[in-house]
Amino acid sequence: MLRATAPDVRLQVHVATPLDLELGLVEGRLQLVIGPLQRRRPALRYEPLYRERHQLYAGRGHPLFALPEEALTLGQIAAAAFCVRGYREQPLPARLKDVVPAAEAHNMEAIAHMVLSGCYLGYLPAHYAAGWRQAGTLRALRPHELDFFSQFHLVTRRGEEADRFLATFRQGLLPAGPSVQT
Repeated sequence: MLRATAPDVRLQVHVATPLDLELGLVEGRLQLVIGPLQRRRPALRYEPLYRERHQLYAGRGHPLFALPEEALTLGQIAAAAFCVRGYREQPLPARLKDVVPAAEAHNMEAIAHMVLSGCYLGYLPAHYAAGWRQAGTLRALRPHELDFFSQFHLVTRRGEEADRFLATFRQGLLPAGPSVQT
């Protein structure tokens, strides 16, 4: 829709931490952000887009990878080396509150590599990990029990709602109702 109505618009896509993305909006370097931003800044407008499911994964070669589901305990999971997101404002699920991270990374690609090494457990979006899971190189541990969801928002500066580009972009993105990524 955007390309058809505004063929001369040039999009620039940035991948950064939520804090850097928020600052980019506040400072005027970015026009909009799509992400799981946890904080609420008064200068910004947050519109929910979707919820993304995150699951705990082990890579092939990790001692917990081959354990049958019924033999896998929370104690074993909590004792394993975890790689977590360094910027995450949301803590691990309550059932894993005592986990002490062994490594941190600032993007999911790095966490995926750490988990795929077979040395660490880590949370990844289920849709992102699906290919590795189907290939048998990643395994979700205690699915549903240890999952959590991140709420993604379309975030813009307040007062720019009338901007035609932003209005067209927003119209193409915002769902008719709440959606969940499984």
